Amino acid sequence: METSDKITDQINKTIEENKFMENSISVGEGEDNMSFMPDNFRERRDLEQYFFTRENIQSLINILMMTYPEEGEIEEKVCLVCAPSLAKALYEDYDIKVTICDIDKRFEDLPGFTYFDLKEPFEIPDKDFDLILIDPPFFSVTLDQQAKAMSVLAKGNYKCKLYISFPHRDEKQVFSSFKDFNLKRTNFELEYATVKPNRWENYILYGNADLIGLKRVKK
Repeated sequence: METSDKITDQINKTIEENKFMENSISVGEGEDNMSFMPDNFRERRDLEQYFFTRENIQSLINILMMTYPEEGEIEEKVCLVCAPSLAKALYEDYDIKVTICDIDKRFEDLPGFTYFDLKEPFEIPDKDFDLILIDPPFFSVTLDQQAKAMSVLAKGNYKCKLYISFPHRDEKQVFSSFKDFNLKRTNFELEYATVKPNRWENYILYGNADLIGLKRVKK
């Protein structure tokens, strides 16, 4: 009986591993790995997961550090949503334990990790965020659901600085869903590690406040 159970467990494990491989893609290795993640780490396509390039991450970190120069400010005031590689870089390179809300439990060892489903949002206790950055899935969660989730994280404070990456083809819906946050295009150029560079221009970072190195622009 015990042997039978072990065989069943092994079969189930193999099925899960095959399913994971089918629904994910490697970030590459060596010079082909443009992300901050280790070589051959896999992006989960079932979660519509795409990581920023290493250069993009460093640019975002520089902006955050110029915006919050005092020790502990980023940890206290910033919330990252669906941007685990940025949280990983902040922790591993700068020992900054930023709040990271994500559904991918592979990142649960990061300090500040909170399991967070955009469809079932909740407030983070003892946190009144000054800035939220979200790099969301584009299809599996509606923009209205995302806007509601951000409102919950911001505790209804629509003056909270909010930045969201999204394809520009859906710009009207972005503005409509996030009307309470009054989003505009920004001049920050998004880069995704496993997306061809000639397609990066399809993605826009929208925001409601100017920062050093990141400005809102008129269309």
